[in-house]
Amino acid sequence: MSRRKSFFYGQFSGMVEPITAVIGAFAVAFIEPLLPYALSFAAGAMAHRKKAIRIWCLRCLFMLVVHSNQQAFPNPVLQVF
Repeated sequence: MSRRKSFFYGQFSGMVEPITAVIGAFAVAFIEPLLPYALSFAAGAMAHRKKAIRIWCLRCLFMLVVHSNQQAFPNPVLQVF
């Protein structure tokens, strides 16, 4: 490849950067007012996930206790689990 061709390929590959910078600046200006809502949605999703994991862990712990106690003290009410 000639030096001239290499030079122009390098220039053409760099031409995209200013164009995408302008598009990115407009996107940031448009999205900025929505940022608090997006962050609160993400926080709510994380809190819900943490709650779901805790409930699952407590259920597993409860099942372990119930099943270990059923052998020593059978209880017909707990047979549903």
